[in-house]
Amino acid sequence: SIVFAFSLKTNTVEDALSLASKFSQSNYDNTGDVVEMWVKGFVVDQGTDMGANSKNIKLASTANGETTLLIFTVNETDSIKDVRLGDEVVIKGYLMNWLGTIEVSSTKVDGATVYPVFVSCTRGTNSVSVANDSSDKATVKEITPESGLNGSEFTFKVDVENGFQIVSVSVNGEEVEAVEGVYTAKILGPTSILVETAEEGVHVGKANISMNDVANDAHLASSGTKLSEATVADGLIVLTASGTDANTGKMYGTVTNGVWSGANWRFYQSGNGTLTISIAEGKQATIAKVIVTYVASESGAKLTVNGEDYESGTVVEVNDTTISFVAAGKKNCQISAIEISYVEEEAASSPAAFQLANLEAEGNARNHIEGAGAWIWIDASSMGLTAENKAEFTVEAETSGQAPAIVGQQLDDLANGAVRCYVTFANAEFAATTTINLTIHHGDVAYQGTVIFSGNELAQ
Repeated sequence: SIVFAFSLKTNTVEDALSLASKFSQSNYDNTGDVVEMWVKGFVVDQGTDMGANSKNIKLASTANGETTLLIFTVNETDSIKDVRLGDEVVIKGYLMNWLGTIEVSSTKVDGATVYPVFVSCTRGTNSVSVANDSSDKATVKEITPESGLNGSEFTFKVDVENGFQIVSVSVNGEEVEAVEGVYTAKILGPTSILVETAEEGVHVGKANISMNDVANDAHLASSGTKLSEATVADGLIVLTASGTDANTGKMYGTVTNGVWSGANWRFYQSGNGTLTISIAEGKQATIAKVIVTYVASESGAKLTVNGEDYESGTVVEVNDTTISFVAAGKKNCQISAIEISYVEEEAASSPAAFQLANLEAEGNARNHIEGAGAWIWIDASSMGLTAENKAEFTVEAETSGQAPAIVGQQLDDLANGAVRCYVTFANAEFAATTTINLTIHHGDVAYQGTVIFSGNELAQ
């Protein structure tokens, strides 16, 4: 390729497009015209993978400009980070006509790849809003301020309806945690708050899956080894790679002494390479949301979900047992990490059991039926019952089989570590065997037990 400096001046988007329209095309053989230049413009499309090595941003000469220049890759610097929509930037990079697409990207200089970099950045202003698909069981309040310069901080609070719990709070796809009820985040482009909730009584879990871990767990011996399926999250979730291209599902990275680093799972547009994330057979759970981190092999390569373009690192609401990501556009997508939030119904905890008190069979200080009442002495320590908290305990009694109707039950006397449950009946016409089922409540805990009388004396 021919690499030369176009001008020491800072060029407009229109300057760059005009010049590159005369270029011969660049390609994988590193042929075609390439120009080193500085270009200035407003970020009108913040693209994908915004960060240390941003991809697919678009510049225009005005904040609302429709004539755009693609910046395929550009590196942050120590002083310029988190460039977002509305920022005015100057980029030093390499202008080319890449297979028909005019763009600024990296190129080879003396055998080494040199990437574009941000030279300057003047911050634009964006607003904060609540996402349309944020839970209707949660209220976001006290957003302060409601707009500001990219990179500036704002705070907010969240209230949730009774009977529901907060699963996660995210800002532009990044989860944030509250400190003393206040959430703090940065304005980075049009900023959106998303709150997810679930009913109380369900378990909400999260699996953060790196492809390094997947490759190590599968004991893949070398880069380029194909992996069609992996089970993660303690067997709860299955990841499947499918497609007719023989290269889909291959794992690439560095393997040193059997340990992977830099692993990425590749899915090719040719043959509809598909990543499917599913709840494992026989498991009772639902996928709440998924975040996939991937790199496009070249401009135009992308993942799609339900036919819509999917941007790396963003949240997809699922609320189902399966979801698929399909490679589209050009060449391949290289997945490095997957984050999955899921909901499992919590198994109902087994009620605790109380224990009868160890009493000498003497007078009324024993378990027995007398007249239309039953005396049942229970070990108070088996329930944590004391004189101080005795009023917090309540009792329910029911009978099984033939027995008079129960008309009252109470916990009354407390002595020598035993509390008496006194059950009264409509009459004293008991059968030969009387079974009484007791449930004693203390807060959210229920203590249960069954007491059986033979005649008037304790049988069990």
